Amino acid sequence: MALMVCVGGCGGPDRLGTAGAEPWLSPLNKGLMSAGFDPLPASSLDIISIGELFGHGSRPGPYAWVRQIHQYLSDPVARHAARDEVARLVADDTRIVLGHSLGSVAAYEALCRLTDSPVRLFVTLGSPLGIRPHVFDRLGSVLTAGRRSWPAGLDRWINLFDRRDVVAFRRLTPLFGNGRQIAERAVANGVRPHRASSYLADSVLARELGLAARRWAATEAHPLLSRRVR
Repeated sequence: MALMVCVGGCGGPDRLGTAGAEPWLSPLNKGLMSAGFDPLPASSLDIISIGELFGHGSRPGPYAWVRQIHQYLSDPVARHAARDEVARLVADDTRIVLGHSLGSVAAYEALCRLTDSPVRLFVTLGSPLGIRPHVFDRLGSVLTAGRRSWPAGLDRWINLFDRRDVVAFRRLTPLFGNGRQIAERAVANGVRPHRASSYLADSVLARELGLAARRWAATEAHPLLSRRVR
């Protein structure tokens, strides 16, 4: 099992809906190295595509996420299978779960079902989790005072969004946990604002991963990232 579980959403290479580490590693490592961190080995990642679990992971398109979110939220068999598959990949040494688009929804629900989770950092990219009523109001987590529950054991949740990304137009901070816990970061993804590879290559994400690894290095032996000496 790997230190980081990456959960993709819609199909097509721009949305990382296909299995395999390379489409994730290439932009991640580009950002990491630009920020002064060592690249990740392929063994650091486990990859799952929610779109492929639904049988249409190879159908790219600007509104593929609409079909998949509808199926995820309306088909309990597909929904349980998707979040159970994500939960299955979380091992004792997993510290990061990263979800893009619909993958962030399945990842959040999977983390909420893990009562003894080893995951410390949750990263959402282009996430529709805040869309009401279609997504947020139908999540399977506990709702208290208008906010959804914070996954057990989680230290930090970072939400990256492009202001032009129509999937991620709702801010998450006031809707989860105590209403102040999520660290939201605006990024600029160019002409294709929902593109997963653009989110993955962003310097904000690289810095957050690097700082998390630095904190863990004092108490754990996981060789995820090491700070370069400049």
